[in-house]
Amino acid sequence: QQVDKSKLAVKQSLEKLEILKKSLMQEYFG
Repeated sequence: QQVDKSKLAVKQSLEKLEILKKSLMQEYFG
C-alpha cells in the first residue's frame, strides 16, 4: 500500500518536472 503511494508520488513529480521543463524550453527557444 505504502509503496504504491510512493510510486504514484514519484510519477506525479516526474510529470510535473517534465511539464516544467517543456514550458522552460518554450520560453527560451519558442
